[in-house]
Amino acid sequence: MRYQLFCDYLERLEGTSKRLEITKILVELITRLDEREVAAGVYLSLGYLNPPYNQLKFNMADKMVVRALAQAFGLTQSFVEASYGTSGDLGSVAKTLAEKAKKTKPVSITEMHRELVKLAKDVGTGSQERKVKLLAGTLGNLDPLSAKYTVRIVLGTTRLGFTEQTFIDALSNIVAGDKSASLKIEEKYNIHPDIGMITRCVKKGGLKGLDEVQIETGIPVLSQKAQRLSEPAEIVGKVGGIAWVEYKLDGTRVQLHIDRNKPNMDTFIAQNELFDFNKDKILAKTFTRTLEENTHQFPDIIESALRQIKAQSIILDGEAIGYDPKTGKYIPFQDTIQRKRKHNVGEYAKQIPMKYIVFDILFLNGKALTGMPLTKRHALLEQSLIEGGEIEIAQHIATSNPTKLWQHFELAKAKNLEGVIIKNPDAGYRAGAREFNWIKLKKSNT
Repeated sequence: MRYQLFCDYLERLEGTSKRLEITKILVELITRLDEREVAAGVYLSLGYLNPPYNQLKFNMADKMVVRALAQAFGLTQSFVEASYGTSGDLGSVAKTLAEKAKKTKPVSITEMHRELVKLAKDVGTGSQERKVKLLAGTLGNLDPLSAKYTVRIVLGTTRLGFTEQTFIDALSNIVAGDKSASLKIEEKYNIHPDIGMITRCVKKGGLKGLDEVQIETGIPVLSQKAQRLSEPAEIVGKVGGIAWVEYKLDGTRVQLHIDRNKPNMDTFIAQNELFDFNKDKILAKTFTRTLEENTHQFPDIIESALRQIKAQSIILDGEAIGYDPKTGKYIPFQDTIQRKRKHNVGEYAKQIPMKYIVFDILFLNGKALTGMPLTKRHALLEQSLIEGGEIEIAQHIATSNPTKLWQHFELAKAKNLEGVIIKNPDAGYRAGAREFNWIKLKKSNT
C-alpha cells in the first residue's frame, strides 16, 4: 500500500469520534493491507513502530522537528516556529508547507516504516544532527497528509481515538461479521500483546491462525489484576470458600523472563555495571505491568535469578521491593522507585538492594501454566527455585474463616504493609483480567 493512501485512512479516522465508524474504517484498512505490511500499518496507525514491549523511541523534541521542517522546505527556523506558534500543531504546519512545496515522491508503507525505524535507532554522538537531516530528507518528498502524520508519529502526537482493543473488534468483524470473536482474539492478545502480529495471523488464517499465538519468553504477558472488596465474609464467598491470603507489598510489579536457550546480546549490559560475568549470554528480562522492558533497573535480581532458578525457561510474576540490608525491613515505595533510572544503576543497586517476591509462575520449560490451578502452579514454583538469594516466594495462609483473614490483614498493617491479596487457589492465571479470583484488601479501602 502507498503510504499516501495509508495516511488518507488516518485522516478519515481523525475525522470521526464514533466507535462503530472507526471500527468500520479499520476493517477496510486491514482488508486492503497485504499480509507482509499489515503489522507495520497497525503499529503506525497506533503511533508507534514496534510492539510496546520492544518499543523504539524517536527522542526528537519539537525544536528538532522545527529544524527538520525548515531544512526540508528551504525556510528559516524562525518562520517555522512562527507557524507553529499560530497553529499549535507541527503536523498541521508540515501539511501546509508540503502543500506549498508540491514535491511528492511515492513511497510504500513498508518503506516508510523502515525509514522511521532507521530514524529512531540513530543514537550516540552526533545523532541529533543526523536525525534532523534524515527527517528533513523524508519530509521534503512527502505529500501534505503524509508529512502531517509522519511528524505526529515522530512526536508521539497521533492520538486518533482508538486503541489495540479497537483493532481487536475490527478483526472480529472481519472473521465473524460482529464482535462475537473479540473475546477469543483478546485472550490471545493478553498472553502475546503484539497487535500487529495478531492482525497478521488473523489475516493469514482467520481465527485458526491464532493457534500460533502462544506465551513465549521475552514477550510479556498482561498482568492479572485484583478486584477490591472490604468485607472479609464477602471476600471468602467470592473466592469460593478456601482463600489464599498473601501480604500486599508496596513495591513495583515485575514480570521476570529467563530463557537459557535464547541468546540476547544486550541483556547483560545493566548487570555488568554491578557484577563481573563471564557467562554465555542468555535471555534475561524484566517487564512492567504496562509492558515496558525495565531490565536495566534490576541487575541484582537478574544475577540472583541466574543462580536461583533451576529451569531452562521460566516466566515469573511478582513484586520488586527495596529493603534495608541492616534490618531486612522493606523500604518505602518512594525509595524503591529511585531504581527507575538508566544511569548509575549499579551504584544505586548497592545503595538500595532489592528483593523479588514471587507470587506466581506462568511458564516453565516451554509450557504455559496459566490454565493450571494456583495450587499446582505454586508447587511448580517451589520446585523451580533454589533458596538463598534476592528472590523469595510470597508466603500465604489458607483459610475459610473471615476472622482469620481479617487478623492477617491487621498483621499486614502492623508490619506497615499495604494490605493483603486474597486468591482463589483453584483458579488459573487470567492474563489481563480483573476478576474476583484475586481480591485486594488495603488500608485505603477499609
